[in-house]
Amino acid sequence: MLNVSFSDDEKHYLVGPGLQLIEMLNAEGVGENIPPFRAVFSPHDNPNLLVDWQLRQEAVKAARQDIDTTSPPEPKLQGWISACPPTSNAWTVPHPLASLSSLSQSPYSSYAPSKKPKSFIHDHRLSMSPCLHSSLLTSHGQFLSHNHGPIPHRFLVPQFSYSPTMLHADITVALPINWVGPGDPDDPNGRDDGPDDDSDSETLRWEDNYEDRALWKGRSTGEDFGESVDVLVGGHRIRSPSNNTNEGETYTDLSSDQYIYPRPTTQTLFKSQIFPSLFSTSFTSDPIFCHSPPNSSSEDTCKLLKNLYNFQPYHTPLQSSQYKYLIDVDGNGWSSRFKRLITPFKPRPRKPRRLRYDPGIPRRPTNKGCIDGRSGNLIFKSTIYPEWWLDRSQAWIHYVPIQNDYSDLVDSIAFFRGLGVQPIQGTRLVSAGGEDELAQRIAEEGREWSLKYWRKEDIVAYMFRLFLEYARVMSDERDRMGFVYQGKPGEEGEEG
Repeated sequence: MLNVSFSDDEKHYLVGPGLQLIEMLNAEGVGENIPPFRAVFSPHDNPNLLVDWQLRQEAVKAARQDIDTTSPPEPKLQGWISACPPTSNAWTVPHPLASLSSLSQSPYSSYAPSKKPKSFIHDHRLSMSPCLHSSLLTSHGQFLSHNHGPIPHRFLVPQFSYSPTMLHADITVALPINWVGPGDPDDPNGRDDGPDDDSDSETLRWEDNYEDRALWKGRSTGEDFGESVDVLVGGHRIRSPSNNTNEGETYTDLSSDQYIYPRPTTQTLFKSQIFPSLFSTSFTSDPIFCHSPPNSSSEDTCKLLKNLYNFQPYHTPLQSSQYKYLIDVDGNGWSSRFKRLITPFKPRPRKPRRLRYDPGIPRRPTNKGCIDGRSGNLIFKSTIYPEWWLDRSQAWIHYVPIQNDYSDLVDSIAFFRGLGVQPIQGTRLVSAGGEDELAQRIAEEGREWSLKYWRKEDIVAYMFRLFLEYARVMSDERDRMGFVYQGKPGEEGEEG
């Protein structure tokens, strides 16, 4: 990194992730092969480049035909949907973006009182598109914080960002934030505590997770609540499964002996009965991103949040490791915790670390790096940010995709955990009739995929190729910088 445009006070905080990435490239010995180039990097969580759909299409066409564009079309002023094709659902299906107070009245809103047919995600990437699913514009803080949306950029300026949405033209980078894996200093599986190192305590088996509820704990990030109470009905984090527990829902249970010619048994239960059995969710610490203007007579938004929602202390990693099912949702941007959640290692209380130990003392055999028997946790993931690894993974094989409005979350949890028709014990329903073995299998597949295909080498390979191509495209000598395969030493390789 030759130069940045930050002050000294901001440099360490804002440039840190970028420096991590460059250190990884240099550590693998590929940094020296990337020619110098100038680029714009956003150090913040959210993307910036909302581009008019017509402008983007014409720019792509001009680039293919090597045409210099000096007079781009006038950008549209319709906000978010300006980035969508004119025939998309975002244009053809009305949606209530003019006023946040109309969210609950609109039949197209996620908060409409009328019942909607239940559905599950088939294609996780397509489910993230607001052009196809306009309800995302009124159910995610990324869009709610800007109401109907900003004016699209008139000129296309490349910019690298951490978490672009499918409406943005930012270039997605792969970051090592929260990366864990064998050999990592912060990874319990890669830690060496001397002769008292108990490798069995590091092993996280499915049966070790005795808590069969789904866990989510997090701060009230994801949107700026500001002065508006209306937005409290909106964002993706504010709709905790622990809220709105009085509405009745109908669930169908098929016991294991009814798979052939099943006769569904249906029971209507209140959320107040179901949710304590299925979920352990709450905000942590105190409300943030909330305020009221000075000299305002309106109720302080932070106090209102505190009164409306459940705020509890943080969960330690050891507490979180007791849960079979973990829910992962977006924050201000993408969830950097997904890598850590899908690659679990059982935390343990830290012992005083010996500086040295007697090498003559026989060491216990360890199974560090072993995948077998370390199934970990099943992750239920909801996001609108297609990350760099998305096309390398497979939803329903490595994790369970969840819609942004959580309309499929209860059914998905109940399928794996089981809801059953057992009698109610206090405020908890007895777990019965679930697919525990299938849940364990997906958890195992997810962890194995993470260890094999989300290594530091994979991040380096992605960014090395991305920077090489960006440097070539931005160079005046781009036509002379194409790749030519020279063959391996000692063999006659064909150029191509």
